[in-house]
Amino acid sequence: MMHLRRSCVLAAICALAPALCALATPPPAHADMPVHWVPDQSTYVSAGSGSPVAFTQLQPPESWVGWGVSSKPAGISKWAVGASFWDAATGTYEMCFFNFLLGSGASFPDPPTLADTELADTPLTPGTVLHLTFAKPADTEIQSISFVGDVAAPVIVTPTGAPLTAATSFTVDCTVVDPVQSASGNVGSAFGLMIDIAPSPGPDYDGAVFVSTVHWFDVNAPTTVADGVAGFTVNGAAGVTTTFDGILPPSLLAAWGVTDTALPAGYVDVDLIVPGMPNATFTDLGNGDGTSWNTGFRKLRVTASFAGKHTIMWGLMQKPAAPRARSPRSIIHSTRPRLRWTKVKGLAYYEVRVYRGAKLVAKKTKLTGSSWRCSKRLPKNVKLRWKVRARNAAGSGSWSQTLRFTIR
Repeated sequence: MMHLRRSCVLAAICALAPALCALATPPPAHADMPVHWVPDQSTYVSAGSGSPVAFTQLQPPESWVGWGVSSKPAGISKWAVGASFWDAATGTYEMCFFNFLLGSGASFPDPPTLADTELADTPLTPGTVLHLTFAKPADTEIQSISFVGDVAAPVIVTPTGAPLTAATSFTVDCTVVDPVQSASGNVGSAFGLMIDIAPSPGPDYDGAVFVSTVHWFDVNAPTTVADGVAGFTVNGAAGVTTTFDGILPPSLLAAWGVTDTALPAGYVDVDLIVPGMPNATFTDLGNGDGTSWNTGFRKLRVTASFAGKHTIMWGLMQKPAAPRARSPRSIIHSTRPRLRWTKVKGLAYYEVRVYRGAKLVAKKTKLTGSSWRCSKRLPKNVKLRWKVRARNAAGSGSWSQTLRFTIR
């Protein structure tokens, strides 16, 4: 999830280590980085402490910005090093904390990943409250923010909505989480963040926030996976219950047609979560009032226990549009023709039927591609017809137009 331009950062950080407590002048924004973390305008509050502590700004080589460290408690040799990176290929800004063992000669992560965000024996223990400030140009649109964090704690992004695009800075208030899965086991805490910068073209999430407790196996940037449904793809650990929160703005909900009488639903891999569904539940936690999550934003929660890669979604899924049948038509010569049709938007599968008059002579369901070779030989010199439709968790869409053909 985290990407880093390879450079001589190891030598630079090691050289800086003896003087980490000295404040450096915040460098100007990197020309290629539309967003960056501002450590010395950010704070953390250790669990049970109540006293905010500022991060110390670092300036590695190549004019990178958004690098900082936490204060090192007495008797602890590890620092919580924060770093931020811009991935131009995917249009995402990424930021994470990871351990740096002072004076040990330990390898500096290059590039760091969520597997490196294990914060054992640092000030950023589970329950640490983070107040993170980010700087940006006024015309940079933030589509969504997703991170690994504590879903039971307040999640506030300020400002919200359209002002976030116009603003030159914004803050994220959240809490370090005890991870559910990590490369070296449960080590005590983790935090990683991804900001999706407006692609062109691309879906607009209007500042939505996505939070998960999953760690190490990545939380990918959110994506629209079907009409009226948004979500993000994650990898889970078997038997470990993980929480996935979508904190969605009123504008996005209105675009989906969500009202108080038509509540959104939860989905796993396009399957609607219903009572009794194995390993998954869906809860609508209502609108925020500004004390727990952003005012007016609705929090939708999926809790699940599964292994492997899955897509978590929220919204009101619409039935898919009718595909257009393409071929065969007219006179053909194969008794096992390949039927082809256009793809429909979103996750769906297809159902095909072939008729001789009113009699059904061939059919196939749960096709994921846009073509199918008939599984049995069809009769020659008779008039045949076929059609196709798409289906998803909301139900079956309309049938395509009917194409007629004859095998010679």
